Amino acid sequence: MTIEEKVASFPQAGERLVKRAMHAKEEYAKGRKHAVAAVVEYGSALLEGREEYPSHNAFAAWVAANELDQGDPWSDRRERTAAMNAAAAVRGKDAAEVFAGCQHARPTHIMKWYRQRHPETVTRKSAKRKPVQLKLVPDGDFSPKGKVTIEKAIALHKKRLDKEFQQKLGEEVRAQIAKANDAARTQLAQLRKENHSLTVALRQQAAFSPDDYRTILAVLHPDNSASPEKRAIAFNLFKQKERRLLGQ
Repeated sequence: MTIEEKVASFPQAGERLVKRAMHAKEEYAKGRKHAVAAVVEYGSALLEGREEYPSHNAFAAWVAANELDQGDPWSDRRERTAAMNAAAAVRGKDAAEVFAGCQHARPTHIMKWYRQRHPETVTRKSAKRKPVQLKLVPDGDFSPKGKVTIEKAIALHKKRLDKEFQQKLGEEVRAQIAKANDAARTQLAQLRKENHSLTVALRQQAAFSPDDYRTILAVLHPDNSASPEKRAIAFNLFKQKERRLLGQ
């Protein structure tokens, strides 16, 4: 996989590491009590990220694209390196035991405290050794196989974020539509229930039942041949509703 492809895979390839580093930054901000553990956790995430992106430029792009170099002290490369060294010092050990008694908060101060107590870990340098001169390479001079600019990495990361935003926006729109449909169905069911209740109430207020109405109608028909008994029944039914029919 090329560096461009690895960077394009942000945040998938290092999402777990980014979350760990961000959590460590939050813990560090809580104060000195959490500083050492937060520095070790942050450094551990960056160490694993360094293994995921062996190229210096790809690793730097990953750090920048995920804003792991934002805020104090993480914006200082020396502090990030010190945090990684602190994490390396406790690999396979108990961090609380290794840094027991350390009252410092900044990664460089923590590592200075550690080296004073563990001088065997300090690499002796020759007094005549010349400082390393770093050669800055313009963006356009990166070789096509193993180099990627931070600007390109950020652009690729933004493209992926845009894609995720569109996906989440679509999901939210569909959720809101489903919610509106559920509300409409609930309202329609309530209206049907109210309509049924009104129909029943109107029927209960009717002057005659359907059978009584047909009995009276049959007697009143011009061609009727109703018996005296049926006429008497119709008369009594009509007489019982006299006050209601007259509105009294």
